[in-house]
Amino acid sequence: MPGLQPLYDLAPYPVKNILTTARGYVLTRMRYSQLFWRHLQELLEREKEPAGAIEEYQNESLRRLVSHVYDHVPFYRRSFASLRLLPSDIRTVRDLPLLPVLTRETVRSCWKEFISDDAGRGTVRVFTSGTTGAGLPVVYDGDAYIKNWAFRARQKVWAGIHPREWRISLLGSRVAPLDRTRPPFWTYNYLERQILLSIFHISSDYRQHYVDFLASHPNLFMEGFPSVLAILGGFVGEAGGHVAMRAVFTDGEPLQAEARRKITSAFSCPVYDSYGMTEWVGLIQECEKGRHHFISDYGLLEVLDDQGDPVPAGEEGYLVWTGFTNMTMPLIRYRIGDKGMWEKDQACPCGRPFPLVHPTITRDSDYLIAPDGRILSPRAINQLLKDRTSFRSCQFVQRARDTVEIRVVPGDGDAAKDAKSVKEALERMLGRTVAVEVVFGDKPLQRKNGKIPLIFSSIQTGRGEETTSVTTPASSAGQTINGEGNSIGSGGGVTCNNRG
Repeated sequence: MPGLQPLYDLAPYPVKNILTTARGYVLTRMRYSQLFWRHLQELLEREKEPAGAIEEYQNESLRRLVSHVYDHVPFYRRSFASLRLLPSDIRTVRDLPLLPVLTRETVRSCWKEFISDDAGRGTVRVFTSGTTGAGLPVVYDGDAYIKNWAFRARQKVWAGIHPREWRISLLGSRVAPLDRTRPPFWTYNYLERQILLSIFHISSDYRQHYVDFLASHPNLFMEGFPSVLAILGGFVGEAGGHVAMRAVFTDGEPLQAEARRKITSAFSCPVYDSYGMTEWVGLIQECEKGRHHFISDYGLLEVLDDQGDPVPAGEEGYLVWTGFTNMTMPLIRYRIGDKGMWEKDQACPCGRPFPLVHPTITRDSDYLIAPDGRILSPRAINQLLKDRTSFRSCQFVQRARDTVEIRVVPGDGDAAKDAKSVKEALERMLGRTVAVEVVFGDKPLQRKNGKIPLIFSSIQTGRGEETTSVTTPASSAGQTINGEGNSIGSGGGVTCNNRG
């Protein structure tokens, strides 16, 4: 609730804890309802079944999904008609190629046409900026939320963690005012048994405060973005010790090998990685044996090449998802843009029937460094973009601590207005001493390896890590504005009613 953030920031610390707990009241009731426990028990029982039973479950779920979208989702009703297909034509996973691959840009351009016309009143709309920084609305209902939470809880059970244990979370919530210069940089959600640490105040100046806090809360489990947890792990290591935790769960970004090493060393516990998305169409989770499983009772996964053909195990391709969880905004054969590959060796010592996959995810980013030394992870910056639906992409380029360039590739809508809003929010986050400039281009910037990060930085973080320099595409010359709301032409959009 962004509108209440100023009131929260002004509240005394004990009141902040009350407000945090109150804000989590509704979610806590949903997350740990009787329906949640029933879903979780079903998931734990299903993972004991053989692979053949899981495949039959997938086929049954696919048939229900296809029947539902044919009857209730405008985009698919029109798509089936143009392709002269009926739900009865798609009976098993092998029939999926009868439907075209769906791109993120198509969904972003006409997201309302993917919403089921039988959606009830209890729907929620959220936003994801994805890999490119372009906002996409996603709609789901309470049942989908509970199911998704149960899938997340099952991985906790794999680690020997009860879903209702106390945890430390390093996620995107603004739990302390941005201008705060002394602790606490955390708040408590007592109903959820959750301690939320600010990801916006991590810096060498506040290092000891974070280390002392963690040392005073040992043997819990932690969850958060890998880039943030790696910074904290580095702080603990620099302090000359470790803080024992039960487990660490990472999500929202790729977990690089060096980040895993720092986290494991600092907290003396295993790391459980997870890959998912706000669209809730796919899920990859790491088991206690350190292998990544495609969670095949969550949906369907195809690994396809540029032409849309399946690739053999051990060969990289695009991850194409079909989700079973969110029937309010269902997506079939959805290519989100990330890549991965099926593992050649499909035998995991954990014994679960879920296929092994290696997610060679294309998300990649540096950090932004504020003039006061705060280290802002890509997920901290990502919070500025989630509802900016007029961007095709948005990136941040930092060549000095006191300058940042916001690079926008416009799409449909008022990109100049959204860019001005992002500029103002970034200035509040970094401080007014930073010169922020907005540049419009026709392509996102990419590294030499082809990856397109959210943040490019050519300055050092103070932790001995030199960042990668910017590679600018030849056609990326852009227009610069000073945030005055200049109008610009929108990029070519997708006319959804003309799509099959």
